[in-house]
Formats: sequence, C-alpha cells, structure tokens
Amino acid sequence: SYRKFQDRCVATAATACDFSELSKYGDHTLRVRAELGDEHSDWVNITFCPIDDTAIGPPGVQVEALANSLHILFLAPRIENEHETWTMKNIYSSWLYHMQYWKNGSDTKYPVTCQYDFEVLRNLEPWTTYCVQVQGFLPDRNKTGQWSEPVCEGTVGDASHPRWLSVSAL
Repeated sequence: SYRKFQDRCVATAATACDFSELSKYGDHTLRVRAELGDEHSDWVNITFCPIDDTAIGPPGVQVEALANSLHILFLAPRIENEHETWTMKNIYSSWLYHMQYWKNGSDTKYPVTCQYDFEVLRNLEPWTTYCVQVQGFLPDRNKTGQWSEPVCEGTVGDASHPRWLSVSAL
C-alpha cells in the first residue's frame, strides 16, 4: 500500500518530536533515521497510537486550607489541538489520581488514591505546612502520568485550638 510521509523534525539533534497535530485515534506509522553529514541509517518504521503511547503530563493542583484540613482540586491534563476544552479524563474512562502528601520537611509521604477531581484531607495538625503532589493513573492500562510540582499550604487550626489568646482586663 502507498503511504505518504510528511517530514517533521528534520536535521535536529533533539531526541523527541511533537506529533500533537495527529489524530488521537488510530495508528500512525512514523519513520525515523539517523543522519550525520552525508551519511544516514536506514529508515525504521514505528507504529504510534496516541491513545496508547502518549505520555501523561502532570495534572494541575489547587490547594486551600480550611481549619485543620486541606481542600484539594485536581485539574486533569488538557488535550492539545482540540476545538473544545478536552482533558485526559475525556479520553480515558478509568482515570484516577494518585496523590501523596507530607509535612513540609518530612520524608514520610502518605499515599491516597482519588476517583474524583476533589479531595479533602481532614484532621491534620493545626498550624502545620503540608505539601501535596498528584499524578494521573489509568488502572486498566497500569499507566501512570508525571507527578505535578509539589504545592505546599499551611493549615490554620480551628476554633478549639487558637494560636494566640489575647486577654484584656479593665
């Protein structure tokens, strides 16, 4: 069968190439070869399926402290080059989040698996800074995404544990 190839990433030293303009559905045949001056290797054909082969980027994370809890909102990575705002959750039905949190300065991390875009960490120590990191996870493919950058936020305590107590006598 006849295949028309389009040149991309020609004469580059990069070891990666952006194919985000390809349809996310179906298989695509990519061909690659090494070149140095007038010399080059043979072409190698690679079958690429974006749904299966794409790396999952890190989700966005928003953290808000309320009393001795942290309220965390997850934002699934966006799909590029779509007419509408699509995220990885629109493509993969089994999407979950793996989250880990820890006290700032501690090496002990606590893992949590989240099915929804929102999680609340309750009963944390008041007036303590916690850090949160999140990644996407596809259990049906056993595929994990990249971790987000850590987001750190301090708890503010609650009414039963005031940080300062002021007393005025008249």
